[in-house]
Amino acid sequence: IPVVGHHDLLDEYKEKYQLEGIVIATPSATQKIVNQWIEKARSLGLMAEIVPSLAELASGTMKPTRVRPV
Repeated sequence: IPVVGHHDLLDEYKEKYQLEGIVIATPSATQKIVNQWIEKARSLGLMAEIVPSLAELASGTMKPTRVRPV
């Protein structure tokens, strides 16, 4: 799975890597940043999934291996 940079370049990544979806794997990201990734993915017709946040991991409500759709 390629690890890429900023959400503004997602359209380029979609074409370059022939993406069908993304996994947001930055548990310390703010909700604003996560929403930017989700909105960009949706605008490009990509599925988006996310790993648990630091708060979810610290509280034990989610396991690090639990990737969920958004």
